[in-house]
Amino acid sequence: MRSPEKLAPGVQRVELRSPTLPPATHTSAWILGGPEVIVVDPASPWDDEKQALDEALDGLAAAGRRVRAIFLTHHHGDHFAGAMHLRERLQVPICAHASTAALLTGFVTVDRTIAEDEIEALPAGGGAPAMELRALHTPGHAPGHLCWFDAGTRTLIAGDMIAGLGFIVIDPDDHGDMTQYLDSLRRLRALEPALLLPAHGPAPRDDAAPAKLDEYVTHRLGREAKVEAALQGAFAARGPATRGELLPIVYADVAPALYFVADRSLAAHLQRLVALGRARLDGDRYAPLCDEILRESGAR
Repeated sequence: MRSPEKLAPGVQRVELRSPTLPPATHTSAWILGGPEVIVVDPASPWDDEKQALDEALDGLAAAGRRVRAIFLTHHHGDHFAGAMHLRERLQVPICAHASTAALLTGFVTVDRTIAEDEIEALPAGGGAPAMELRALHTPGHAPGHLCWFDAGTRTLIAGDMIAGLGFIVIDPDDHGDMTQYLDSLRRLRALEPALLLPAHGPAPRDDAAPAKLDEYVTHRLGREAKVEAALQGAFAARGPATRGELLPIVYADVAPALYFVADRSLAAHLQRLVALGRARLDGDRYAPLCDEILRESGAR
């Protein structure tokens, strides 16, 4: 039996092997509450991993703790894959944002949609404090991405807003938006969380929790600066460049085996720069919108 790992009073997780992206190999199914609990992101499609979560929840049931509902942070398969199994086994509702419900039509039955600022109150008991989980709509990685924040314990269920290892992919072809993602990160940072519960990897706490959110904003803006520098360098040398030409320059610090992942975030950065009026797209080629470069090239 895989016993839940206790991170704080009322906060446990079972790490489930899942079809996620490297370097992650598992998704954390978070178990929140005392006598009544919420399960966030039952993630695995594989029978042995579903059984591991079943056994962990059976252990809680034997101690008098009841699962109230299943929460989904967003629509990706490494977050929802075990949800229908758990819904049918426990006869509890699946809850998600309306945008997530729409994207999961035909795959998952979302019984209840959750909107911004809804509160899920969990009573104290069994050594767990009372919790009031406030829903935060945090689009960017996914349009219906939800986080939950308990102000009393300053615990933030972060889903795929951050990861305990590596960084999060923003994919425009899968409804990702870099500007929304940065705005959502800054919003979470303003909450000053004391415990940050990501879907993948270790859970930062205390000073490391807000620092992790700062790190993510800094990383994204640093990558954006590399994209702009690559655009300007390519334009000065050869003119507008394709995404494929920019990729090894912008992601020179990434192993080529992971370029298929990096390409998705590069697309998101370029989409953002075009939307902000800092780059232009002609066919499949990008150029900077820098007054000095355009003036010197006669491209006005």
